[in-house]
Amino acid sequence: MLRLPSTFRRVWLGTTLAQLGDVGFMLALPWLVLQMTGSSLALGSVMMALAIPRALLMLVGGAVSDRYAARRVLAVAGAVQALCAVAIVALLHADAMNLALLYGLAFCFGMADAFSEPALRVVLPELVAAEQLPRANALLQASGQLCLLAGSAVGGAAIAHWGVLPVFVFHVASYAALIAIVLYLPVSAGAAVQAGEDGLWREIVNGLRHVWHDRALRSLLISFAGINFCVVGATQIGLVVLADAHYGSAGLGVLMACVAIGSLAGLALAAQWQPAAGIDATVAGASIALGGLLAGLALPMPLWWMGVVAALLGAVAGFVNVLVVSWLQGQVRSDMLGRVMSVLGLASAGIVPLSLAVAGVVAGNGTSPLFLGAGGLLVLMAVALRMVTRRRAQAA
Repeated sequence: MLRLPSTFRRVWLGTTLAQLGDVGFMLALPWLVLQMTGSSLALGSVMMALAIPRALLMLVGGAVSDRYAARRVLAVAGAVQALCAVAIVALLHADAMNLALLYGLAFCFGMADAFSEPALRVVLPELVAAEQLPRANALLQASGQLCLLAGSAVGGAAIAHWGVLPVFVFHVASYAALIAIVLYLPVSAGAAVQAGEDGLWREIVNGLRHVWHDRALRSLLISFAGINFCVVGATQIGLVVLADAHYGSAGLGVLMACVAIGSLAGLALAAQWQPAAGIDATVAGASIALGGLLAGLALPMPLWWMGVVAALLGAVAGFVNVLVVSWLQGQVRSDMLGRVMSVLGLASAGIVPLSLAVAGVVAGNGTSPLFLGAGGLLVLMAVALRMVTRRRAQAA
């Protein structure tokens, strides 16, 4: 197995530091809002100010990453996010922070995040060979999981001892490191940009048309959105309600840890092994497996067995996520990759609020209807899309 290039290893280091900074930022920002206002309504509205531009501008971020050098887009977006933290540090130091300023800074941070995510996914195929993409994606995603686990504990302890200011300072330093690494990457042939003659909005529309008219690509993205819709709400809402009813807060911690450990195992497997079946068959099989595991959570089981099911859920989800991203990076035209990745981002992050809302409503009637419904829907979607794919292949 070929060793990953040093250019990728440097970017991996930079993104890991930035992910740690992001974990701290996402801990410190809500804590700061609560300390300033004591209002859960204010907290929710500030977090919405961050999330809304991220969702609305994701397609724009993908088009910009196709139109301009993705590494420069990543550097500029990182600089904007770092400047938001610099502004928070300066305002806190001057005792001049207020809620209106936090709304604006959260909005700017979310706006920059809409550009950084697709840009990073476009940069990756420039750094590694096609056969190394699964390993590279698995390492990036595993770093994100570990940063979330370790950063949450360390960040929480830092806030408790020193307050939010050092956490925001670390965020600035972490992004400064990423920006320096990205800007000093050697320019490769894969980084060449094909500037389009169309305007930016026309390029966005062309990207959506490209996804819609490519039947294989459309089916894959619909499957990915279906997985996120069924799994995210069922796990993030359903497991909490289930633990509250049967296992207590310690049981919830065990279940969430099992999901995280399973996800890391799935990422490790994806880095080492790619199934011989095509991507359509692999995603369909993963969807059916996830559906069966979700339905299994509806059965009365002891905590240890429930933890095994939760770990398997995390493993299959982590595995299929790496395969989908890597396949797209290796198959989609380079001049369309940013826009396709932005659609993938919407199929992931954009579907989460809807999934959580529906799961919250269904869980009001108990977790069994939630787990059975999510699992059954996922299996039905997988079977239906697989049948469509086979008919298309037979017709061709």
